[in-house]
Amino acid sequence: MSPRRNIFVVALVLVVSVPNTFGKGKTIECRSSVLPAPGYFVDPTATKRGNVDIRSRVYVAPFALLNAGRYNILLDEDSDVQDSVRVDASAGPLVIGKKAILAHGATVKSNPNPKIPEFHPAIGIGGTCPGAAPSAVCPSFVGFNAEVDGGIVQLDAMVGILARVGQGVTIPSGRKVKPGKNVTSDADVMALTDPVTDPDRDFMNGVIDVNVALANRRECCSCQRICRTQQRRFHAGGRDQLQPAHFIRLERCAGPGQPRRTAGAVIP
Repeated sequence: MSPRRNIFVVALVLVVSVPNTFGKGKTIECRSSVLPAPGYFVDPTATKRGNVDIRSRVYVAPFALLNAGRYNILLDEDSDVQDSVRVDASAGPLVIGKKAILAHGATVKSNPNPKIPEFHPAIGIGGTCPGAAPSAVCPSFVGFNAEVDGGIVQLDAMVGILARVGQGVTIPSGRKVKPGKNVTSDADVMALTDPVTDPDRDFMNGVIDVNVALANRRECCSCQRICRTQQRRFHAGGRDQLQPAHFIRLERCAGPGQPRRTAGAVIP
């Protein structure tokens, strides 16, 4: 693979699918980018139940479950729901804010605390972005197989791999829950979190850039072939490595009259 094809982006494992990949009756849900509002993409294997409001440039990956129950889920602009993520609003409404990232296998549940009626569980809501105006929006992140069970993860906040945020807990801007830690009260937040670093922010912004491209109709609905991308690990030292036991063959994919994009075919 030539150096020029080593594109330094931070992508989580993503699959762009076409209808015949999964047999008859499966269709891609995708709002056209030629409409006034830009597109979004929902993989045909993802499941939506109830009132799920999907905004512009949202990517919903394979096997995600969006269960609104009798309430509602909002996936706001540029948010990213990756494969096998579970979003459960059966106990109350749930907002996944702008540029919020729910990584592979993560679970987010509304589960409001009846003792705090003014507390509304959400991801990417509230707080501030570093060095920006109060109205600015920046990414938030819920990590691989992590769980937010009735908590809030503010802008510029992160939840590490296999970590948990409990009912009524707020992870404030600029903090990231350490991997595997269970934060059950606001009093535990400082002890169980570390500061968000600039490489963390580069990582989150890179993920958003990739997934917004995939959500755009030009990148999804008009592709003439199956394209796949595979994660490249992010390293603060400026080096990226392939996931163990996988090889990436970069391919080009384009729709009629549209610029080609680079994708990767994953070969175990």
